Amino acid sequence: MPAVENDLNDIFSIEEECLNLWKKEYFINEFENDFSKTLKVTYNEYIIGFVVIWLLSEEIQVQNITISPKFQNFGVGSVLLNHIIDVYA
Repeated sequence: MPAVENDLNDIFSIEEECLNLWKKEYFINEFENDFSKTLKVTYNEYIIGFVVIWLLSEEIQVQNITISPKFQNFGVGSVLLNHIIDVYA
């Protein structure tokens, strides 16, 4: 499911909880880029993970993929990557 700017705080919380490599400004920039898509994974209406991808001429680049630690090792990341392949490849 596509993320929107209103999801930014929840997405950034997951980033801080896991990798803490991206600043909030990086996510804001991705929402403004035409070639960038941020997708979210939800469970019971809560965001539990996300991926930021770039859609370039004939390729997809994964810029960031993060799943909340509580939901890691359940295949959520795999489902998210398979979704990207199915929809954008």
